[in-house]
Amino acid sequence: MKASTINSHGKLEPDVPLPDYIKVTHAAKILQLPPEVIRKYCHEGILEAKRNNPGSGMWRIKTKQPTILNGESWGEFVDYCRRKQEKFRG
Repeated sequence: MKASTINSHGKLEPDVPLPDYIKVTHAAKILQLPPEVIRKYCHEGILEAKRNNPGSGMWRIKTKQPTILNGESWGEFVDYCRRKQEKFRG
């Protein structure tokens, strides 16, 4: 298991691998905002994100950006990733 370190944003870097991109629902939980607001932020460029398919409402949001890393529920998302990895390992 990797040791935790402090990243360039002054936050504790988790000891589990994180996805490069997250779903709107995950960003909404991390930032404690409705999914509609997250989609608006993606469309307006407030969050660094890519559309899954042009014209669709589905977005992939870059995980390692200050807005996400400083989200109120960031630690809960890291715990979710940890549980998911442990379940995968069996």
